Amino acid sequence: MEVALPSSVAIMWERTRSLIQRLKRGRQAVTDDRRAWERYSSYRETTIYCEGDKPISLTAKIEDVSRGGIRLLVDLPVDAGTMIRVDLPPTNCNPHTAVLACVVHAKPVGGGVYSLGCSFSTELSDGDLGALGARKIKASGRDQRVWDRVPIEGTATYRIVRREEEPRPAGIHNISPTGVALLVSEEFDPATLLDLELKNGAGQTVVTILACAVYKTDSGERQWLVGCNFIRELNDEDLQALIAPAEHA
Repeated sequence: MEVALPSSVAIMWERTRSLIQRLKRGRQAVTDDRRAWERYSSYRETTIYCEGDKPISLTAKIEDVSRGGIRLLVDLPVDAGTMIRVDLPPTNCNPHTAVLACVVHAKPVGGGVYSLGCSFSTELSDGDLGALGARKIKASGRDQRVWDRVPIEGTATYRIVRREEEPRPAGIHNISPTGVALLVSEEFDPATLLDLELKNGAGQTVVTILACAVYKTDSGERQWLVGCNFIRELNDEDLQALIAPAEHA
């Protein structure tokens, strides 16, 4: 069953914003037994891409960053609620990476400069935070996410929404009730909407679902690792049907 999309682009972006806010509330439910990251004032420069009717790119200075969000300084006003793509500054050991974020608040700070407080649509990895200059601080317990990400032997096919093309194959790197990490052989940016078919190790379609790409990094050899958030959480039956072949292999 294919998910029907509304025709309005504004409603499409509102869905994505709502998805991010739901996931953000879920992350806030887990504060103990996870690794803490200090906000670090780096003032490194990066590039952001503002989505909307007239997409624009801006050079931004990183004021501070944490696992769940970033504060940026830009020289043009950006409205709260705007979806942006943040390109992480490249380093010698890190591949090109981009992540989707939502501007939570924006305010002028003088001299034609604006401060943007942004919430990432997915938590950054240790490597991503290191590239941004963040420093780990010791915390008790283990590193923990709201949902564990489980590696599986399944595969997927995807089709970019609003493109008239045949579905393309993808590998499943890991999965959780709220999202999936795909290995794909074409590059597309965060904020891309996908129609997904998730298949178990036997090649049987278990779930057909709409998802939004929120993270992209170059995996080498013309492959990209793309993190996607589902439009709804998968239920236990769907997850068990997807992961069971890997667990019993």
